[in-house]
Amino acid sequence: DQLYSWEVDNAFDSNDDQPLQSMASDGAYIYMFSGKFSGTVTASTFTNNKVTVYTVGGEKVKVFKNFSIGKAEAAADNSTSGNLYELEGAGWVWRNGIPYLACSIASGALGSRKNRIWLIGGNVHH
Repeated sequence: DQLYSWEVDNAFDSNDDQPLQSMASDGAYIYMFSGKFSGTVTASTFTNNKVTVYTVGGEKVKVFKNFSIGKAEAAADNSTSGNLYELEGAGWVWRNGIPYLACSIASGALGSRKNRIWLIGGNVHH
């Protein structure tokens, strides 16, 4: 059964630099991960990865711009051409009975990509 249906704004247009990559929900909020970065990743490189938080009813709550979790590790992976720092997946991980929002970050050159899972924490919408 369909519980909710609503349209997101055009911020997730695949023609721009912030295509929708993944989403996760805790039952009250929906976390939409978007963006990509190909180029030379350094600690000071601009990133357009972001997390947009909506209520399950579709009200936009917050936008976390320039999301940079795992960026330092991606910069270390990217010592050759073909660099990548991109959100790839999201979900919930339970540790000691506590839910943590987690995301996957792909980095590194083609043929030697790494994919790390990062725990972001709970209450990300605040």
